[in-house]
Amino acid sequence: MVLKNCRLLTQADELKLLLLTLAFFTLSNGSMLTPTVTHFSDDFEETESPQPVTPIGDPNYFDLQASSNVTALQGQTGFLTCRIRRRGNWTVSWVRHKDIHLLAVGTETYTKDPRFKAHFVQSSGDWTLQIKGLISSDVGAYECQLSTTPLRGHTVYLSVLIPETRIMNGNEVFLEQGSELNLTCLVSPGMDPSLILWRHNGRVVNWERQQAGADPSHLHQVIYQSRQHRERHHGASRIRIVDDPVHNPISKEAVSHLIVRKSKPFHSGQYACSPPGAEGASTIVHVIAEEEPAAMQRGTAPCQNPCQTVLFTILCLVVFYINSFKRHK
Repeated sequence: MVLKNCRLLTQADELKLLLLTLAFFTLSNGSMLTPTVTHFSDDFEETESPQPVTPIGDPNYFDLQASSNVTALQGQTGFLTCRIRRRGNWTVSWVRHKDIHLLAVGTETYTKDPRFKAHFVQSSGDWTLQIKGLISSDVGAYECQLSTTPLRGHTVYLSVLIPETRIMNGNEVFLEQGSELNLTCLVSPGMDPSLILWRHNGRVVNWERQQAGADPSHLHQVIYQSRQHRERHHGASRIRIVDDPVHNPISKEAVSHLIVRKSKPFHSGQYACSPPGAEGASTIVHVIAEEEPAAMQRGTAPCQNPCQTVLFTILCLVVFYINSFKRHK
């Protein structure tokens, strides 16, 4: 029995010695294991969601300020920049963290996704990964790797914002033929308003931006004098799309107006505005023709002549009662 216990003790000691040896080997080689941070409760286990990665590049090799995290709108183009401080015969590669996918080496791309393209600007030392038509699955960490010995890397985190679009005129708009139609589209957060598309009954409203110095006689001299304009004929009446300038493309709303100066019945229908690659907003416009009944045009009392008859009858009754009162008196 004593020998058996001694043998068990010896095996336990050997296991401890093996674990200590592995720990010493790991520490002596300078490697570090980063465990997943986990919160425990009585019933379940919940793992923390991934947080945006902060730049980790060596400041002696990477310009961290010029290679910061990127926030862009869904549908637009994202530019991830990696600026190299030290020049040398090194190769720069881009790797996507979530699937460890090599996207580019130098200016050559190694992905079947045509939205990705790599650029290099020699004067500034900027290596840029361009991603067109951003989608929500593009969110995550991208590492710019420098082929030094040992390998050095810098991580850029990409955030994609989904814009919210609304038309300020409501779900339906009623107006008389010949009056001005002015629809206002707001996109938040802000973006280049010239990218906002307007559609009428599913078809894109054709437009072209008015050049500086062009004849402003078609514009509203007071309201839209200092704004950017794009306009083109639509049928017999002119449709103009007017964009409010946006100075901060992230924090402010983008504003675009669709204007028909003299509306016609064929301008009725569904109007929708949308930023590129995102859902938009819509409204239904009703242009009331002149020959239609006045009640449909103005939304007032539906029977003007019967109302006048009732008022005349009441007036006659009042006069009759007054005369009867005078006679009895």
